[in-house]
Order: sequence, then structure tokens, then C-alpha cells
Amino acid sequence: MRYALRNQDKIKEVFGQDFLNTLHASLFLHFQSNTEIKAVQNIGDKFPSLKVKNITKYPTFVYFEVYVISITYDVYLLAYKGAVNE
Repeated sequence: MRYALRNQDKIKEVFGQDFLNTLHASLFLHFQSNTEIKAVQNIGDKFPSLKVKNITKYPTFVYFEVYVISITYDVYLLAYKGAVNE
């Protein structure tokens, strides 16, 4: 499975290059290690979301949350939603 992350320039501008690199590494590992990607549709959200485990200790939160905008073949189009400590 593959992914494409939207608005990378905006993420980099707001959070910095290290944050974006950590997000990419976490997404890469998540998509490499899971054969089935389970997105959850939350009440009030337009798109289903996906929790991806943060692979580093920096930043200090546990999960990244991303919206799954669309799926074409095996490519997931993602948009950054936020970070949670759940």
C-alpha cells in the first residue's frame, strides 16, 4: 500500500521539517507493516480518519491522525488532522 500526503508545504511551514520527517517516517512504517488499513468514520467529520503511531519520542504525543480523502487502487490520499495522546 502507498500514500500521498496533501499540503506538505503548509505542514512544514507550521510545524517544521523535523515534524514532517517524523510524520513521513511514521506513515511509511504504518503502510509497510499493515496489510489492511482501517480508517474510522467519526461523527461530525467529513472524511474517515486513521491513527498512525508516532515512531519517535519527539514530539511527545503518541499518534498522528490523518484524514483519508480518497483511495485509488492501493494509494491513499491523506490530509493531516492532528496529534493525539490517546
